[in-house]
Amino acid sequence: MRLVIALLVLFSCLVFPFSVSAEIYKWVDKEGTVHFTDSPPPSSAQAEVVNPEPNRVEGYGKISENRERPNLDELTTKKKSRNLPTVELYVTSWCGYCKKAEAWFKNHNIPFVKYDVEKDKAAARRKASMTSSSGVPFVLIGDVGIPGYSEVAFEQALDKYR
Repeated sequence: MRLVIALLVLFSCLVFPFSVSAEIYKWVDKEGTVHFTDSPPPSSAQAEVVNPEPNRVEGYGKISENRERPNLDELTTKKKSRNLPTVELYVTSWCGYCKKAEAWFKNHNIPFVKYDVEKDKAAARRKASMTSSSGVPFVLIGDVGIPGYSEVAFEQALDKYR
């Protein structure tokens, strides 16, 4: 008898996890609010069954061998010729303001070194040691740290070196 119960428990443990699947219902109420629930909506509302794919972040946690690396000799030469400090951008790949900051420095012909804090943990630690702000972009111009995107702040920091 114990063997039969043990086999039933084992069988239950193997079968039930695979037979359980949840459906997600999307429906709109009379006021126009969109709802996502795991149970069917009230009978007056029409529902659409949606089963979204799980979120996947491509390449997360992997360091690409062909990642962009700046030519430091070229940056040093430009910096010396224009008397500008080293400019460091701490960014993420998905941040719109990070892209704007990068474009701003490119458009003003100001050399910079870019660090993606999600892919480069050492850069993330350096950024954390310079600012309590967890946001990006974080721009370091010489010894001036600028959290966020501010053209005025960029200009003021660069004016110290012109």
